[in-house]
Amino acid sequence: MMAITTAATVYGTVKTAQAQKQAAEERGKQAQSQAKAATIKRLKAMRAVMGENIARSAAGGLTLEGTPSQILEGNIKKAEYDIAMIKGGADSAVRGYKQAGKEAMTAGMISAVGSLASGAAQIASVPKSPTMPSTTTQL
Repeated sequence: MMAITTAATVYGTVKTAQAQKQAAEERGKQAQSQAKAATIKRLKAMRAVMGENIARSAAGGLTLEGTPSQILEGNIKKAEYDIAMIKGGADSAVRGYKQAGKEAMTAGMISAVGSLASGAAQIASVPKSPTMPSTTTQL
């Protein structure tokens, strides 16, 4: 009976560790998806601002040379910086989640080995039942 209990404990511990690792990997995927959405949002905002700047310049009779061009370039550089920060944050989060998943698996395996060793020790410490005398008779 102790062997079955030990096996069930070890199995449950390993399955829990695997589930924790998978959950961490899913959080990493979610971080990447959120970063993509934030990047798209930032690009759309940049396009809107650039469109306004171009429209205002044209309405004011300005060409896109000189200061208006510099403003547009500044908008592009700011958007590039923002996007790099978004991607960098997502990459960092993904690395963190992957590490958390690895650590969960390691901790789970260590716990499983401990449970296995403990169960083996308990099984080994159970006194053996005395042997029955042989029922065969000698002639």
